Amino acid sequence: MALTTARIVATAMRLLERDGLEGVSFRKIGAELEVSAPTLYWHIDSKRRLLDLMAEELMARTEDLHPLQPSAGQPWWDWLERRTRAMYETMISHRDAPRVVAGNRPTVAALPAIDGYLTALVEAGFHPGEAIETILALGAFTTGCALEWQAEAERGLATTTDPELTVQVRSGAYPMVLTAFAEHRATHTTATPHDQMFEHGLRMMIDGLRARLERRQEASRVDVSLPGADAFSR
Repeated sequence: MALTTARIVATAMRLLERDGLEGVSFRKIGAELEVSAPTLYWHIDSKRRLLDLMAEELMARTEDLHPLQPSAGQPWWDWLERRTRAMYETMISHRDAPRVVAGNRPTVAALPAIDGYLTALVEAGFHPGEAIETILALGAFTTGCALEWQAEAERGLATTTDPELTVQVRSGAYPMVLTAFAEHRATHTTATPHDQMFEHGLRMMIDGLRARLERRQEASRVDVSLPGADAFSR
């Protein structure tokens, strides 16, 4: 079988799942494909480029879970929330995926997807520059939450409680911390605290975007209704 960029990336993804990010190297990929490591550089010229292509593959799996644009009649905020959640679920489902995605740069192959994503937000009422800032902010938030999820899972529940910290919090010396932790525990399950943290943050961001757009649209309606506004529109 011919050596292609797609085969190299697929092999890198298998190594990622099996050995983690530290286990992904040109030497190991070459061994899996039975070619010398230098041969791989004819197709992918650096480790950073390889990671960009792997990140692109992960995001393509998000496309399988949720479409690039809202379906007919679907509110933009519902589409954006579901799409962001699909990205999060993809990243926590693959070993070290957040570390792969962090700091990645798009390739030419990703441009149609990015353009479709931006178009959906612009059609909803956002300015193009605002749309790309929204994509970047949601992406950074999602990657960070997924990284926390995997780091906590790797650390293990048995080592998460510091006895000294527990004593100090329960001593009453820090009443607001005690109250905050009590309310936090009452609303979060021990099984999925980072999932719930993600949902809380996602809801705040989506609500903020909706409020921002609604304020702009309301201001636009007020401007149009002002006396003499028609004269300026001619």
